[in-house]
Amino acid sequence: MKNFMPNGLHAILLAKGPIVRLDMYRFETAYDLLITSHALVTEEDKPKPKLETRLIFFHRFGVLDRELWGKDKMFRGAVAPQFFMSNGSEAKVPHVYQQAVFKMTEAVTCTKCKHQHLLEPPSLEMSVADLESVKVSAAVA
Repeated sequence: MKNFMPNGLHAILLAKGPIVRLDMYRFETAYDLLITSHALVTEEDKPKPKLETRLIFFHRFGVLDRELWGKDKMFRGAVAPQFFMSNGSEAKVPHVYQQAVFKMTEAVTCTKCKHQHLLEPPSLEMSVADLESVKVSAAVA
């Protein structure tokens, strides 16, 4: 019997324009990754904006050929799980999110962790057009 305890609130973010959320879940040696974009969109005749969510990447049962919580600790922050489509081809994480996925993989493989893992803003400025041009990749098994 395995226990699952969800994480609590990690941060509150106030931002103009779209924000991107990344969620990674690891259960033993399987990884799930969800990347979504969120933006407030104003509608006619409504005082409050609507939250619009766009799926960027969602795949389950990713595999990692390294044991980052054990003998392969030196690779933390430099590797990420591989995800596959139902036809067997690899589903690639969009390049603009690759560094964030490396950091998240490092965080979820840190066992008995009592410290914080923080994501940093990308070193290069990304335009909204660059982020919107990312193709959606999703598969649910």
